[in-house]
Amino acid sequence: MELHVVKLEEVIDVVPGRSYCALVLPAFDLDLQRLIRLRRGRPEEFLVQHRYCIAQGIWTGLQYMHSIEVLHRDIKP
Repeated sequence: MELHVVKLEEVIDVVPGRSYCALVLPAFDLDLQRLIRLRRGRPEEFLVQHRYCIAQGIWTGLQYMHSIEVLHRDIKP
């Protein structure tokens, strides 16, 4: 198994849950929409690993929204 180390510069808060622990980190200065625009909207410029990571983040967010019964029409970057 490969160990992935992430260096956390600043943790704002730690929110404990029943089966998880959430870390509150500073906001990124880049969102998904800006990232796509920087890549000029060409998906071939994203590595396969980045595509999977982006898709996983979107699906995880949607799963959470559905679990707390949030209704939405469409999801845009």
